[in-house]
Amino acid sequence: MSKCPVEGGGLRASKRFSSEVCLAAALMVMVLVVSCFVLFSDSDDSSADPPATSGSCGTSATWSYADGTLTISGTGTMSDYENARDAPWYPLNKDITTIVIQSGITSIGKFAFFDLPNLTSVTIPEGVTLIGYESFYGCRSLSALTLPDSLETIKNYAFQNCTSLTGISIPDGVTTLESGVFTGCSSLQSIDLGSIEDLNGNALDGCNSLTSITIPATVTNIYSADYGCFGRTPSLTSITVEAGSTKFKDVDGVLYDNTEKYLRCYPAGRTATTYSVPAGTVDIRHAAFSNCPSLQTVTFPDTLKVIYNNAFRNCPSLTSVSIPAGITTINDNSFRECTSLESFSAPSSVTHIGDYAFFGCTSLAEVQIHGVIGAEGQGTFKGCTSLTSITVDADPGASENYWYTEDGALFRYYYGERTLICYPAGNTAAAYSIPEGITAVGDGAISFNAHLRSLSIPDSVTSINGGAFDGTDGLGSVTVSANNGSFASEGGVLYNKSKTQIVLYPPARTDSSFTIPDGVATVSGQLSSIHLTSITVPDSFENPSFFDCPNLVSVNGNTTNPTYSFADGCVYLKGTGNIYHIPLGVTSYTVPSTVTEFDEGTIIGSNMSEVKFVSGTALNVPMTGLFLTRSDLTLIIEEGASITFGQYAIVFESSDSPLTGATLTAVVPKGFTFPEDSVVYIGAGETIAQATIKYVDSSLDPSGGKIAVESDTGSEELDTDSIAFIKGQAEKNPGLVMNISLAGGITASFDNKAIKSLGSSSATLSVNKVAAENLDQATKDLVGDNPVFEISFGANTNFGEGKATFTVPYTLPEGKSAEDLKVYYIKDGAVAETINCTYADGKVTFSTGHLSTYSVGFIDTSGGDSGSGAGSEFPIWIVAVIAIAVAVAAVGTFFFLRRRV
Repeated sequence: MSKCPVEGGGLRASKRFSSEVCLAAALMVMVLVVSCFVLFSDSDDSSADPPATSGSCGTSATWSYADGTLTISGTGTMSDYENARDAPWYPLNKDITTIVIQSGITSIGKFAFFDLPNLTSVTIPEGVTLIGYESFYGCRSLSALTLPDSLETIKNYAFQNCTSLTGISIPDGVTTLESGVFTGCSSLQSIDLGSIEDLNGNALDGCNSLTSITIPATVTNIYSADYGCFGRTPSLTSITVEAGSTKFKDVDGVLYDNTEKYLRCYPAGRTATTYSVPAGTVDIRHAAFSNCPSLQTVTFPDTLKVIYNNAFRNCPSLTSVSIPAGITTINDNSFRECTSLESFSAPSSVTHIGDYAFFGCTSLAEVQIHGVIGAEGQGTFKGCTSLTSITVDADPGASENYWYTEDGALFRYYYGERTLICYPAGNTAAAYSIPEGITAVGDGAISFNAHLRSLSIPDSVTSINGGAFDGTDGLGSVTVSANNGSFASEGGVLYNKSKTQIVLYPPARTDSSFTIPDGVATVSGQLSSIHLTSITVPDSFENPSFFDCPNLVSVNGNTTNPTYSFADGCVYLKGTGNIYHIPLGVTSYTVPSTVTEFDEGTIIGSNMSEVKFVSGTALNVPMTGLFLTRSDLTLIIEEGASITFGQYAIVFESSDSPLTGATLTAVVPKGFTFPEDSVVYIGAGETIAQATIKYVDSSLDPSGGKIAVESDTGSEELDTDSIAFIKGQAEKNPGLVMNISLAGGITASFDNKAIKSLGSSSATLSVNKVAAENLDQATKDLVGDNPVFEISFGANTNFGEGKATFTVPYTLPEGKSAEDLKVYYIKDGAVAETINCTYADGKVTFSTGHLSTYSVGFIDTSGGDSGSGAGSEFPIWIVAVIAIAVAVAAVGTFFFLRRRV
């Protein structure tokens, strides 16, 4: 069964700029401004200038910092800052724990205290009248705040994502609670709204801990959000209206207007499964029951006339609603994504059912309409994957605007024009022919039907909506009548008549490649396929980007194309050389050093697992520059690259269920760190949270097959994240081996299987000479005066089927042949194994599958005394207590080359 895209529905919806699921819209709801920051340079951090600790922050205002405290002094207004991190104290953002604003300051500037993650205390004096836009955004440790009585204005998003804030009181001088002021304050448990008059519902969106709210008697307007009267407040169980209100009233904790005719808000956190709307209620207003997860049944009174937009949107447990006679209007999105709703019957009094009213009601199996409906019907039953038939039995009489059904499909007649509104997605027929006489195919008319294999379009069809065929994953062929004057088909692909537009590339077409015909300029509908891996575009094609082909790895074109160039399957802008499109099937991508700019969504999709910025690259990655519908990514930044990242530059999202976490493995130069909020994921309720960043030294990147790490000491440490990266590289590259060089001419090399056998713990490779007095007696007797070394690699002493190869210094005794030289595994003071080795340039090389105590030389294993240390034996002893923590390389020998600081 085809999946219907519902709330937060992921990449495809976002690229279509759907307001519900588009990440850009989600971020714009947050009204977050892109700010770019240089993350590293080739210079050592120790040589960088220290951040300033004082300066100007307004015409007559100054600032100073000391010991965690930021002090704002002077008179008048603070400066507004153009971008989120432009405040002069932002370089100290992680150090600031306390803010003291001294008397005389009258306003707090835009972005003034943006993203101070460790701020716990703020003093705002009397006299301050304005708190600016996003001024305290992201102050995640701020749990309490007292606002002065002089305050008059709190600008949008001022306290957004202050996730520790538990309570707030709005002074009486503030008359408007603007959009987003407390959005994402997930710990907010109480709010005193003071004497506000206008309440924007989005102001409290994402206040997940808020259980009750009191509406002051002064409130005259409440502007509901699409997701609930107060936005998404999943714990809200009770609403109280102060006595004396002339506009609103609470009835058993439910918000009404003061006449009790208009139901405004049912608290989303209530656990009751049933609710009876009281008699006398006339309207259920915008989003009144939106996002109520427990509600299963709602009973309406006979007085009800109108159900407004989004009224029951996303009530996933709602199975039954009884629409009473007398109701006239069911507006847009009213029951959208009520995924458990099984049936719907509209009485004869209903004259309007809005667009997308039942969109995504995946359990809806039966629809009966007894009234004369004259609505446009765009997407009304789109994504109702269980719906097999629709019945309309009303007599339209002489009306020129009405719905009707034919063979279970829903149509609209409008002054001589006939539109297909819905061919039920649950209809199991493999083929469908649109009836002759139909002139238009509406949004979602033939959508999310998993059974349909072929479609025939008659002469009469002149218009097809771009979303008409969404989710028809089984559709393999479209045939258009030869006499149709508006459309044509070729090879099962639907075009406009002149073949300048692709209207539909059938998703079930199994070809792996598609060459777009010369003359085609655009895709006016859909080009969606899981089978396509390669697309070739003509010079006439205007937009060679294909976001509905998840396995596409190559887009190709001509060198004569006037706008685009094509390399390694990707598309670039000819004028600038910047990236235009990376196919979604690409799993690993190296950004060319010629690229200087990223756009939003430059790198997107679920397949991209590794992105590399090479040395010499200098560019900015803006908000959602990397937008990934997965929970992990490896990002490699070579030494010498200069990259800037904006806020939310790297975003992880799930196209299925909300993420609970995401991880960026950052393979970067030593000392590199990402700033706050540049790497995030989208969780439940479209909340934005910090992703986990695992840092790995960029010297471990196996670029080119060789990385040399030459330590000038006897040890080299790798942490758990580095080891995980190394093992991951070995999994991707079966030919990968790893070499480590330490001081004294000792090297260790590990084949692919040995790398894969490593444990997950951090480990240090070290080589230390062991004094004779520290050897046990048996080994001492065997060794004599010869040198002994302890090689420690942590806990990994056995490599399974893998091999480790060691090279150690050795002086061949005079008169001895290198051909007779052996390596001996010593156990309990005796030779347990003899290993072949090679000798060259004063060094011995041998391989083993386990690590213990080894000797190089000419031990007599026949039983004689081999431990005198005299004469011809002259062995070098290596005591190995080895656990590996080393690096990785591609195809061939892996050397580590690391700049020592």
